[in-house]
Amino acid sequence: DLRSIDRSATKDIAIKPQSIEGARGVTVIDIMPPRIRFTIDREEEMIVPVKGHVTGHPLVGEVETVVCEPARVSLRGPGRPLRQTEMVMTMPIDVEGRVASFVKRVPLIPPGDNWVAKINPPEVQVRVNIAGKAAVRSIERLPVAVLNAPGESKRIEITPTQVDVTLKGSSEELKAIEDTVVRVFVDCAGLRAGAHEAPVQVFLPHGGVIVADANPPTVKVVIQ
Repeated sequence: DLRSIDRSATKDIAIKPQSIEGARGVTVIDIMPPRIRFTIDREEEMIVPVKGHVTGHPLVGEVETVVCEPARVSLRGPGRPLRQTEMVMTMPIDVEGRVASFVKRVPLIPPGDNWVAKINPPEVQVRVNIAGKAAVRSIERLPVAVLNAPGESKRIEITPTQVDVTLKGSSEELKAIEDTVVRVFVDCAGLRAGAHEAPVQVFLPHGGVIVADANPPTVKVVIQ
């Protein structure tokens, strides 16, 4: 019964056996803890700024700015902890391996674990600006290999037999790659006899480099 507690006050209240309901036919012999602290507070509303929270590292360059729209949101909750809140954070935004700026909608994290606040709006649009452009490197006339299922015996012809590949990443990573370790193939496992248009796939042994383009992106596959 909280009717005796004044507004904006804190009070320790003893929990007695007569306060326990739903225990018919048994006797309450112990209550732990025997006292509970209640804090009564007025509900208030505040406008606070939003800060974007990024994690990880871009593949090339670095995060220059993180812009949230809207930049400020409304918080409504108990006045005392609300007045101590300076900002709200977004959920973590992973920039690991990113090569360019991007925009996405991100939910906001409630400002407190042990008190409830209503956030309006509950999510914001975040633009992460990544400074610095990735270096590119082109490798021409790479042979296209055929990947077949074990035990399958087919006569397979592909056209064209060579493609050009463009890689993107840091200058150091691109220089370290030898042309011979970049493998291009088409997956023909399960394809039946006839003509097919199959996508070109590129295998890279270096995790810090991505495939920006394959020209042509598909090849003609004829299976007999």
